[in-house]
Amino acid sequence: MEQKSTGWEWWRKIEHLFHKYERKVMSVSFVFGFLLDNLTLTRIDMWLDLLIIFLYFAIAFLGIALSNIGTRTSQESILGRVAIWAPIIMQFAFGGLLSNFVVFYSRSATLGANWPFLLFLGVMFVGNEFIEKRYQRFGLQMSILFISIFSFSIFYVPIVVNRIGDLVFLASGLVSLLLITFILWLFGKVIPYRVRASRRVLMRSIPAIFLLINIMYFTNLIPPLPLSLKEMGVFHSVERTEDGRYSVKFEDKKWYDFFEQFETYHHINSERVYVYSAVFAPTDLRTKILHHWQYYDAEMGTWKSADKLQFPIYGGRDGGYRGYSFKTNIGPGLWRVDVITERGQLLGRVKFNVITGVPTASLVSNIF
Repeated sequence: MEQKSTGWEWWRKIEHLFHKYERKVMSVSFVFGFLLDNLTLTRIDMWLDLLIIFLYFAIAFLGIALSNIGTRTSQESILGRVAIWAPIIMQFAFGGLLSNFVVFYSRSATLGANWPFLLFLGVMFVGNEFIEKRYQRFGLQMSILFISIFSFSIFYVPIVVNRIGDLVFLASGLVSLLLITFILWLFGKVIPYRVRASRRVLMRSIPAIFLLINIMYFTNLIPPLPLSLKEMGVFHSVERTEDGRYSVKFEDKKWYDFFEQFETYHHINSERVYVYSAVFAPTDLRTKILHHWQYYDAEMGTWKSADKLQFPIYGGRDGGYRGYSFKTNIGPGLWRVDVITERGQLLGRVKFNVITGVPTASLVSNIF
């Protein structure tokens, strides 16, 4: 026993140092990992970003297996020693997955419309850093894994089938249920005692998660992934140039205008008011978006629809597929234009206050 204990002395020292500074290490890695994901994640359909996500899934699967198999082995064995680190391995993998999803979903979301789902992902992401001890519970492990699989399927299945919509979302949910069922079947072969002990918890948690995400989708609380708004604005003119770009003109603004809730737009009678948008979609994905023009009825205190202008978009361009709409007969007052999907999911919004008269500031040009 003396020789065996000495052989593991170096490993014990590593364990001691890690557990001594565990909270500091995890806090630093938490912040660093999230910032790194924001800087390195590029496109939702890039093979490298998808490879990273698949790698996180593989590590999570490995961590779950080690955690549950290791409970039946001696802590002095090689498997037992490695199993001690299983919660940290799972925490790293789930943290990486949830961080990726927070980044991708936030790029496609508008805070006013999608904050409940972003809050849900954010709570899961932050909470992941504080529930290491609870990772010993197989039911919790599978629940977090199912949330990760479903969140991934929501944006990956549309990339595979090059379509978005209700049927595609339902297919994403079906794929997620089939995958988690297959994974539970695999674990049932390796650690049947764990699966049997957690059956009651799993029969409640997985359907509850499935139902919650479906409710969020059909109430438009989930961002319309894999679409995301890249550019949007209201302009005095929008013209397509010979090289395929767009030239726009707008009123020169002061730095403090950024804090105004409504952009000021001076309008001359019969002048067109343009709204330009660039919406990113993965390669080969084709769909339609709408510009929903609305004006504020001060007497009723509500927004009223003025027009819905639809046009197709084609995926693949890094800066997004560009398009615009315009209105001529527009009255003074508060206006807003929503960029929405065919089923009404909000991609972005521009708000402006129309004032009759010649612009007080000079018009400046830009190229998109």
